[in-house]
Amino acid sequence: MSWQVDLSGIEGIHKILKEDTDYQFQFFFQVDWPSDEITIRFVGNQESPSDPQISELRIGSTNEFLQKAKSDTRITLDFAEDIITRAFPSSTSSVRWSSVHDGKEVALIGLTNLEIFGDAAKILAEPRYAWVLTFRDCHSVALRNLELGHIEPGYCSGGVIKFDSCTNLLLENCELFGSGTYGLEFVNCKNIELINVPVHSCTYGAANLYGVESFTARDCHFSKNAGFNLFEFRDFCKQSNLVGCNFAENKMERMFYFDEAMYPIDFYMQL
Repeated sequence: MSWQVDLSGIEGIHKILKEDTDYQFQFFFQVDWPSDEITIRFVGNQESPSDPQISELRIGSTNEFLQKAKSDTRITLDFAEDIITRAFPSSTSSVRWSSVHDGKEVALIGLTNLEIFGDAAKILAEPRYAWVLTFRDCHSVALRNLELGHIEPGYCSGGVIKFDSCTNLLLENCELFGSGTYGLEFVNCKNIELINVPVHSCTYGAANLYGVESFTARDCHFSKNAGFNLFEFRDFCKQSNLVGCNFAENKMERMFYFDEAMYPIDFYMQL
């Protein structure tokens, strides 16, 4: 059997592996089904571009954040609390506003290599029917040490964070609360990891996953959510994992809902 593995999507891989050197690998076809050890020689890729130059910015408001959010940027939010929906109509080529029942909601479009470090900053939405923050067609996005939620919970539409057609996503030490519907929604996304993300006080559930591949929530806490389904899986969700997560005081019709009418769904949970 001949293996050819493309590792180019792993950020900084050339700093870890040396060209023309052999390494031992194991592959996991499922969580509990590892392959035998396989020797692979890292041949490199002479045509690969060098790592992009990352800009470092300190941002003093959500208005400034929307003005300066761009690809290849590491942003530190230097404020305690701000209402992002009051930044309307602040806009750039990467920022889109849309109307909702009681106001406006904002989306970041087409960004790559973006890291947002909150240092415990809190981003709020005033309209109850708006998502606090939406990412669309974005890749390699990391959110760390943020709090996001609504001033007042609502119903019918509008959650905390939504990702649509995005890849390589990391949420670490982020608290999501008080949404009108769900804390998280992923639509046609791939390679997602949540680490120590509390999701609480949502009125419909914690998370929706639609057509998602490779999702892991690790050491996350889901509490005081009420409504329909705590987690909802639809449209061929492949390799979804909950590892070391805990659940408390949720009042739901169902803890997990799987729509397998059209597509199979892979789901694993390790407490």
